[in-house]
Amino acid sequence: MGNSYDGKEDEMYRNFCEVVTSILDSCGKDEDRLVVKATAQWPDTSAGDSSMDKDTNRQRPDLMIYPTTEAAQKAYTLSAKDINNSRGKDRAHDARTSWAWSLLPIELKSDEHRERPFQFSVKGFHRSTKSSDPAVGLGQISEYAWNVMRWQHRQFCFMLVVCGRFARIIRWDRAGGLVSSSFNFVDDPTILQNFLYRFGHMSREERGYDPTVTLARQEYIDEMYSCQKELSTYQQQRFAKAFPKETERGQWPIYEVCMRKEDVVTPSTINCDEVKKSASRLGDDSASGGPSEGQEDERAKYLRFLIGKATFISSSPTGRATKGFVAFDMHLRRLVFLKDVWRVTNVPTELEVYERLWKHEVSNILTPICGGDVGGSRSPGSPSPQTTRTQEFVKKQSARVHFRLIVYQVCKPLTEYSDSRELVCILLDAILCHHDAWVDAQILHRDVSVGNILIDVEAMVGGNEMAIGILSDWDMCKYKEDLDKGAAQKQRSGTWQFMSALLLKDPHKRHEVSDDIESFVHLTNWLILRFHPHNLSGKSHRQLLLDYVTLTYDKHISKDGADVGGDQKLIHMRNGEVGFYPKAQVLEDLTRSLAEMCKDHYATLTSYTQRLEGREDSKTPTLIVGKPQGPPRRLRPTLRSTDGLIEPEEPRQQPQAPRQQPQGSPTLANHEAIFKIFTRTLEYGSSGDKGTDQFEMLWAVSTSAGQKRSLETPEPLTSQQAKKAKGADTREESSGVRGGTPHTGSLPVVDEGAEVE
Repeated sequence: MGNSYDGKEDEMYRNFCEVVTSILDSCGKDEDRLVVKATAQWPDTSAGDSSMDKDTNRQRPDLMIYPTTEAAQKAYTLSAKDINNSRGKDRAHDARTSWAWSLLPIELKSDEHRERPFQFSVKGFHRSTKSSDPAVGLGQISEYAWNVMRWQHRQFCFMLVVCGRFARIIRWDRAGGLVSSSFNFVDDPTILQNFLYRFGHMSREERGYDPTVTLARQEYIDEMYSCQKELSTYQQQRFAKAFPKETERGQWPIYEVCMRKEDVVTPSTINCDEVKKSASRLGDDSASGGPSEGQEDERAKYLRFLIGKATFISSSPTGRATKGFVAFDMHLRRLVFLKDVWRVTNVPTELEVYERLWKHEVSNILTPICGGDVGGSRSPGSPSPQTTRTQEFVKKQSARVHFRLIVYQVCKPLTEYSDSRELVCILLDAILCHHDAWVDAQILHRDVSVGNILIDVEAMVGGNEMAIGILSDWDMCKYKEDLDKGAAQKQRSGTWQFMSALLLKDPHKRHEVSDDIESFVHLTNWLILRFHPHNLSGKSHRQLLLDYVTLTYDKHISKDGADVGGDQKLIHMRNGEVGFYPKAQVLEDLTRSLAEMCKDHYATLTSYTQRLEGREDSKTPTLIVGKPQGPPRRLRPTLRSTDGLIEPEEPRQQPQAPRQQPQGSPTLANHEAIFKIFTRTLEYGSSGDKGTDQFEMLWAVSTSAGQKRSLETPEPLTSQQAKKAKGADTREESSGVRGGTPHTGSLPVVDEGAEVE
């Protein structure tokens, strides 16, 4: 046996498969039996060619332990065509990679492999080398953990990494990975045998599955499909994407998600028609805690939601790990949206934030109908919610709790706006929401980005259905009273491409309302660059466009342990430059006006910006002191007509700027300037000037230039050096409405679990 592990990886496959098989065969009955398969040559092809799934198509661990259910076997068994086209003769253990059914990935490396992630045969953990090879190996197994928890509904997962005669066991959750000591399984196979034997006898929950999510019962699936024709035209379109045809069901199974009765939002908290409809699932006795005993079985299914293919999944195995699903509400018999995250414990939940926003009548927000921590209960003596455990062994690592939120609206992503006029309307709606949240509810969003602005195409305004802009994803926000208390974590939050120049240049800067307003400017320019004609458009300018986008939105360096960037943004902001020239007059005027606004703002911060550029020593200014400012509520239009905005009433007098602010009046300290610019832009008619996605063609340019990440698919900066799969380094983008940190940036983004001062 020992000699089998002294050679190359492919020579190890057969022997290790036989060892694992002998142990698993002793573990259970036929229906519970597990199998190990060699998957190194057979990628997961179920994902197709969508940008969300390109990376999955190429990642494949050496071995995989699978269940032997009919659906699982259908997903991983090789076809006769596959076998006939294969080069090798011995295919007894071969199977296709199927992340949807993976129980335990196993990675095999020879003892001399340069990319082994850890030390194995000697004392110590990290390899002492200046090479980046260990980081590559660590990134590879991180990708495997990400895929398991991406495709499946997991609390945690196990992994086995073998290097020659030695192995380590890893337990991954959303706070990180716990790695066992290295053990020699050839000289002493006890540890390996015990682990695999116990793994074979574990329940699904013990293997890391979320018990609140199970494969949907066929009667529920049938009931859902019977309602499909009753949905609106838009919801039918979303239904087709969310719930694949039966031929794809093996890779994207339909699950039912169970929510607790206490998770249902009631009219006593948020009083609106949508919440009233949802709360009716509790019956007339909702005030006393739920249905009577005789009604329990029938009403139970109304606390269940069916989900299929995700619209968005985070690109990291750790952190908030946001997932988004278009879900079918068994009670409302319509589509809703389900957001699944792992939150930090010392900040308000997103449901609590929405309750505060609704209490202060903030406009253009989503309507939560259900939400709470998963697996726990507010009742005394009840089990604790699902919580990570890695932080128990890693200093300064925060615990994360599984949280689920369901909202009534199913929206379109901002990138699907029809033309420049609709873009301006949607962004104006989001700006108004941001203003209301800050002035009325005293909540600062802190992650204004392309992915967090949505289009509600079925909103009712004045009795008419129309599209409105929604500012979503408030799980990175902070209340004004908490802004001076410091960060829940020591990293910045937000999406790198859209963060203000000052936040990128100064990792210690407190996040302020001016930073969020500047983010609206950056995302406006970014969308124009992506979808509208400009002087960098066309095949002949692809490299120029790539260079500009990379320099402006992506470039960063590591300084004193922090990622620092924003040099080009700071130049644009300080000088009032746009950097490119839109061909549509409306967009040229818009970008110039926004640039002048930012120039006026930065003119009051000269000494601070000079210090950031190393030209002068000065203290970081505080732009927001005292009461929040912004365009008053009466200045905000409540309806939008076909001719533009209804004439706003005269604004009330604004409070005086606090003396602690820098000399001058920082323009972005309130929303008035940006509000006026976007309102004035609505005087232009519809132009129909939106074109094709110009960032798609940049992927070929960046690949040929040796860059590993598409402009469409950013990844956390903290892991950029460690990411390498067997074949590709791309990431998915959001394919629909979603939550959490967006993946619509151009290259890297800040670690999505970060919190910021």
